[in-house]
Amino acid sequence: MNSSDEALHQFFGGYFHQDWQLDDPTWQVVISRFLRESTPTDSALVAAGIERLISDSSPDETLGCGVQKLGCADGPGSFSEMRIWLKQVVSELR
Repeated sequence: MNSSDEALHQFFGGYFHQDWQLDDPTWQVVISRFLRESTPTDSALVAAGIERLISDSSPDETLGCGVQKLGCADGPGSFSEMRIWLKQVVSELR
């Protein structure tokens, strides 16, 4: 696993785990907490990794499954919204 993949796994698994809503009320607050707890290098690595995922031309369902495999237990309402949500996440990280 390369450092970008490891950063994504740590980000999604550590911040968007199945009980993330017990820690934070919204995904935007999750991002704010991540930014407080991480270095600028970490957040840039995660943002770049997410941008790489977004740029892949795979179908939305494949993208959604890939994000779940990285540890994200609960993202947007459906896989069809995953790419849009990930773009919003990158915007918050930047």
